Amino acid sequence: MDKDRPTIEIKKHGPYKVSGIKNLKNSAGKTLNSNEVMYLCKCGSSKNMPYCDGTHLKIGLSDEKEPDQEFIQNPDNQDFIEPALRCILCASCTAACPINRANEEYLGPSALLRSFRYIFDSRDTITDSRLDQVNNDDGVWGCKTMWLCTEVCPKGIPVTKCLGQIKRLIKEKENVKRRGHSA
Repeated sequence: MDKDRPTIEIKKHGPYKVSGIKNLKNSAGKTLNSNEVMYLCKCGSSKNMPYCDGTHLKIGLSDEKEPDQEFIQNPDNQDFIEPALRCILCASCTAACPINRANEEYLGPSALLRSFRYIFDSRDTITDSRLDQVNNDDGVWGCKTMWLCTEVCPKGIPVTKCLGQIKRLIKEKENVKRRGHSA
């Protein structure tokens, strides 16, 4: 293999390890800082895009084994999560969020929108684990519903509404537990 040729290694449950890139540019053509070896975000939720900041550990990125069969998604479920699927990972929502600037530990709208996409996907098998990971003040409860994330989204995604749906599901599950039933 040519040692001067760039390589990309896909890290299981983690970022892309990129080596040998001399000129890294964003989608606007702006040259970005680059090192001989870089770890680039795979989950789409890093606050330091395009570089990995470890957010994948907080949101539970999973590279589970390919299934033996295709799992068809219910069309109603597809319609419900469709806004999150339109996300282009630009992180404008995270940049506009004042909570994100005030609390460095806050996951931010981009990561939480990505969580919404998986939490509400009927094919997902670790929904409760994902909810546990965002059910805290640095997660979904850090959102103070200021709507700035929604206002700046170039794809018109109702980010704040999606985060509200996560909060609602957490409360519904808590109410079921409190009544002594399993969800």
